[in-house]
Amino acid sequence: MFTNIRDPQQHSEFTAFSKQGQFYLFCYDETLTHRLTKAVPQTRNGAVTKIVAHAERLAAVISEEEFDFDRAKAEVTAVTKL
Repeated sequence: MFTNIRDPQQHSEFTAFSKQGQFYLFCYDETLTHRLTKAVPQTRNGAVTKIVAHAERLAAVISEEEFDFDRAKAEVTAVTKL
């Protein structure tokens, strides 16, 4: 999952994870056939809140001209198996 911290809706939705007791992962294969659903418990150590705070700090030091979410996502996707 990729989340653009500068997109208000994505920011809000990701932040909402910190208030949930659990969230669900729905897994599909390459033909888009549903294969698996998993309930993942939310940790109580505030991991999502910490991730959001860290992402906000990083985004704050990147200029508007240099911030390119789509390019960054493409580069990460190209070098990983995400």
